[in-house]
Amino acid sequence: MGFINRQTGLALLLAVIIAGGHAAAEYLIIGKVEAKRKRNRITVLFDEKPRLQSYLIVRNGTALGSVDVLSVMPLKKDGSSARAECVYTLNEGITDDYLKAGDEIAFVAGSPRFIRDFPAEQTGENIVYKKIIVSQRDGREMVLIPEGKFYFGSNQGDRDEYPQQVVFLNDFYIDRYEVSNRDYYRYIIATRAPAPRSWDTGVFREESGSLPVLVTYKEALSYARWADKALPLEEQWEKAARGMFAQGDEGAVPRLYPWEGEYNPEKLNAAELWSSEETGKSIKIRYTVNSKTLLPVDSFSDGASPYGVFNMSGNAMEWTSSWYRPYKGNSKINGRYGTQYKVLRGGDYCSNWYKVRVTNREIGGAPNLYQDFVAGFRCVREARVTDREEQP
Repeated sequence: MGFINRQTGLALLLAVIIAGGHAAAEYLIIGKVEAKRKRNRITVLFDEKPRLQSYLIVRNGTALGSVDVLSVMPLKKDGSSARAECVYTLNEGITDDYLKAGDEIAFVAGSPRFIRDFPAEQTGENIVYKKIIVSQRDGREMVLIPEGKFYFGSNQGDRDEYPQQVVFLNDFYIDRYEVSNRDYYRYIIATRAPAPRSWDTGVFREESGSLPVLVTYKEALSYARWADKALPLEEQWEKAARGMFAQGDEGAVPRLYPWEGEYNPEKLNAAELWSSEETGKSIKIRYTVNSKTLLPVDSFSDGASPYGVFNMSGNAMEWTSSWYRPYKGNSKINGRYGTQYKVLRGGDYCSNWYKVRVTNREIGGAPNLYQDFVAGFRCVREARVTDREEQP
């Protein structure tokens, strides 16, 4: 394919990238494809440890696709300092044989999808997207999270939630419910993927079908890619959970929970629900449970977010695609920051009122471990032209 290689010289490579529209300030790294695997996975050898989660694959100033870094391991082999397991996506019209073992590839930083510091320039066209869609691949309902600003983070929570800031996100869709065991079973049937270890004896049980599935990060990511979706960034997850402020409400107190007002143990599956027999009595009777356990993904409609997204607090913790890193403006030193751990959001049925706040962050595990942490998840995808409301 003739990817840019070391022999062309780093100076020429930078010049080509700048000519193609990428600023010199953008981070550039050279990687060598070590091996290609199934389901769009590759291992890449890097001269230096990649410090970003996502990169654009660049050739002659043109982005051919992108990679998401799943895990990184230190390495001393043939001059390489790190081996990364990645998932790649090639742009439309780029065939899969453009990536071969042995190819040396230029990677540059790409702007995170859906996120901008400021709204896009107005084109004069008022685009209206459908508020609810059903994704074609997995047949699951998704709700629109409209573009706009929202409060991200908290100044009153843990240090890794600091500082509270205003973030603008483009339009995107998110699954209304957590992915259930039944949803995941359909994915297994379609792809012949192995059963998650959270299933006793590795067998799907219909009586647990409506409960959120618990999987590793890699399993969640594989499902998302099969469904033509992605795992949410922390920013996307938090906006879907707490909503955005309206113009003129910049001084308002942001929500700490998906609903407006104080903590209410009747509105979610968390530790306080199980603190007494009377708390949440009706829902316990409905599902015939009396001790701490997961509950169906469509439970607690009263605790849904402003957009109608269920169980953003409690029930099952949920994977995000974000690495555990400090927020912009946070100078607190933390040895766990970096590209080691993925972030979990939302808390679970054992979490107390503090852990189920929509700004709370938990470390989910290291995706490069053979036996990783398990958690629930839901997916997102960007709004597309085909999602537009038909104009009368």
